[in-house]
Amino acid sequence: MKNIIGIFLCCYIVLIIGGCNSRHRLSADEDQQYKQRMQQTEAAVSKWIKTYALHPASYTSVSFSDYSESILSINNREIDSTKMYCVKHVHYLKNRDGKADEFEGFFKLNSAYEVNMIHIAEDSMAAEEVFPPDISTWTKQFGRPLTKQEKSEITYQVAKHQAKSVRELKELLTTEAIEIDDTVNEQRINRLIDTVILRIDKGKIK
Repeated sequence: MKNIIGIFLCCYIVLIIGGCNSRHRLSADEDQQYKQRMQQTEAAVSKWIKTYALHPASYTSVSFSDYSESILSINNREIDSTKMYCVKHVHYLKNRDGKADEFEGFFKLNSAYEVNMIHIAEDSMAAEEVFPPDISTWTKQFGRPLTKQEKSEITYQVAKHQAKSVRELKELLTTEAIEIDDTVNEQRINRLIDTVILRIDKGKIK
């Protein structure tokens, strides 16, 4: 069943990806809002590092750069919940061995300004939010062990994300945003999606 969800999501992503990484000419208000989002992204990254580092007191920020934003769209309609913020961050921090180390990489945050991906190269990150978060590049070097509650929260968020993605696919089919020529196949796909949603709601898909 998980493989089925994966296939649906792959199709869904291919259909709706519409990058928006370049800045058009902004008005004064838009430029101010853009700068505020950039500052909020930087602050969120620093807060996240202090929360999940094994040695948070040793954190020293060196620089933030290469800030960008992206959003997925379908039929020229932007999906606000898919907004992502990306920034390159250089900092010093004691690693798991207790030795001061430098890290330089890209942090990608979701629409709620939560760190979702950390990679050395920006182009190696996914276009949309992933679950569980892809942060091992940083955590294996600097991260503390997660608490039982944090692990449970991640499991819950994964199931929640699966349900949200499948329901969005169902909505796209219902509104004919995705066209299926074969009526019989359309009905079978809808029944399959309904089955997946039901299993998620009953907690059978983790």
